[in-house]
Amino acid sequence: MASYVYVKSPDNENLWVLGELVATTKTNADVKFFNEVNSVDLSLYPNSELPRANVDPATSKLLIYPDLAKVPFLHEPGILFNLKERNRLGEPYSFCGGELVVAVNPYEWLNHKYTENIQKMYSNVLRDSIIGFEPHVYYTSSLCYQSLVKTGRNQSILVSGESGAGKTETVKILLRHVAYLSEMSSSTTTTTTNTNTNTNTNTTTNNNNIVKKIVDTNPLLEAFGNAKTVRNDNSSRFGKFIRLQFSSSQLVGSSCSTYLLEKSRVVSHSENERSFHIFYELLAASPIPFLSDHQDFNYLSSNIENEMAETIEGETNTERWAKTKNALALIDIAGEQLTTLVRALVTVLQVSERSGGG
Repeated sequence: MASYVYVKSPDNENLWVLGELVATTKTNADVKFFNEVNSVDLSLYPNSELPRANVDPATSKLLIYPDLAKVPFLHEPGILFNLKERNRLGEPYSFCGGELVVAVNPYEWLNHKYTENIQKMYSNVLRDSIIGFEPHVYYTSSLCYQSLVKTGRNQSILVSGESGAGKTETVKILLRHVAYLSEMSSSTTTTTTNTNTNTNTNTTTNNNNIVKKIVDTNPLLEAFGNAKTVRNDNSSRFGKFIRLQFSSSQLVGSSCSTYLLEKSRVVSHSENERSFHIFYELLAASPIPFLSDHQDFNYLSSNIENEMAETIEGETNTERWAKTKNALALIDIAGEQLTTLVRALVTVLQVSERSGGG
């Protein structure tokens, strides 16, 4: 019966390869991968042992587990291959023992994962019980909301990962689901207790307005805090702490604190990267004549014309500016206040024109 192991790739020691163990001695192992038998130095591995692969011996197929804590051979390559295979099958989420959810960025929007029916299905999860639930970030948001309602105590969700891992998009998904849960709770509660009054309509309308502001102001944060990097076209160049405020089970407000903004990106950035999105949005949409000569702004790239033609997550700079303006209007920045803001941004560009970027 074949035995399968993971070995480090001969071309890159940071990559793992699945192979079939052919023979082994105290110092070396013969492993078949890349369609040929290779000799592997066991001294390069902990305890001179190759990591065992999670393969069904009867079928020689890789075993895939929705919960990483249940992977039989739990080690780095075992986790990576499990995540990779689940993602290949259109399952970007995996549990890690319960409350922790691991997400792999699929770099595409999976519509079937975020329907209203799916949101509703995860609305009543119970702590320490993932039976019957497929791994999903909705599990985290629902568990957090249910704990808040039942205990009346503050709850926290931490979203972390390297650049390009999908943190910004995950936060959006979480916010929308928590807002959905609050709306659903509001509708159920007021309909039950106030069937002969207008309370249900008023409460739902107010709640919807708060939800809209929470979700729809995100383009504002992206415009002023996100930029294109070599790894991610829409990389957050700051940290943020979002607070959702509830009265009982009802969402009544929110606030957002930002920190560690990469201010130096305003005046300089690496090759093949961009400054903050807001400058390109302004240039794309502005009717101001002198802004049409993009080459004069030293704070921006010398390849500005190509960058102006680029899209970020499928949207042009002009389309993103429209969303930014709408987000600003939601926090009552419009008219003269918007003009003042635009003037400030234009001044930054003018400074770069006159100072030569210095």
